[in-house]
Amino acid sequence: MKFIYFSLLSLFFTTTLIAQKQHRDINVYFDTAIYELNEKEQQSVAKFITDLGPDHVREIVLYGYTDDRGSDKYNMNLSIKRAKNVKKHLLDLGVSPDVFKIVKGKGEVVIRKFDQVETDIVRGLNRKVTIDITTGIPKPKVNETLIENKIVEPINIGDKYVLENIHIGSDHNHIDCRFPVQHVIRPHSDKYHDYRGYAGRISGGVFKPGDDVVVLPSGFSSKIKSIDSFNGELDEAFAPMSVTMQLEDDIDISRGDMIVRDQNRPNVGQDVDIMLCWLNQKA
Repeated sequence: MKFIYFSLLSLFFTTTLIAQKQHRDINVYFDTAIYELNEKEQQSVAKFITDLGPDHVREIVLYGYTDDRGSDKYNMNLSIKRAKNVKKHLLDLGVSPDVFKIVKGKGEVVIRKFDQVETDIVRGLNRKVTIDITTGIPKPKVNETLIENKIVEPINIGDKYVLENIHIGSDHNHIDCRFPVQHVIRPHSDKYHDYRGYAGRISGGVFKPGDDVVVLPSGFSSKIKSIDSFNGELDEAFAPMSVTMQLEDDIDISRGDMIVRDQNRPNVGQDVDIMLCWLNQKA
């Protein structure tokens, strides 16, 4: 049997594992005016990293936040310290320093007016650092003995060869979360009196209930309350699934709006570059 090995393409590997990227995220919370993680949150982060495997972490984005008490300058410095403290803790857990893409503070999160009990709860949820991690299976080492630039037999026109272990990249983007709203579902029935769902086809990324999301172009933020499909409620949804999402907040959303992740927003603009190809000679 004839075999051909290409050193430029590196087609043959010692394993068939493919390094596919996925997004995982977690929020860690802080006490008032404190930038160091308490023991409970340290254990939560440690379990999260252990389950992922430190060697599988490819990229980390950290954003620190505070509640709305204190001056803007104080809150910004505190949010930066919280993000840096989480980075230090991740380094202690064995995460490589090379994977940190963004470590940034965003200051305070402005909240709406609630009663005092609800305000205290919301403020507690805003004293946080969001950890957004991109993971991937480590790339296998190439067996150099298999990719030598050699041909066992002379090649003739029409010869056929078998190429094994070739990965054809996925057509779907499971990293950038994009959900264009195509229809707003309001049953107006007694059974679903308060139901307000946003239906559409996920064009990219992975969405889960509880995810922090932003609606474009308005910029309003919320959390995913539930994700429904024809077969019932889902724990997660990804491209190219057609689903209906409910948000925890009542936001004015209509057809043409897009639901995205807060830390991964597309560019918003009004200008479009287009190349037109006209095939009619009478144009």
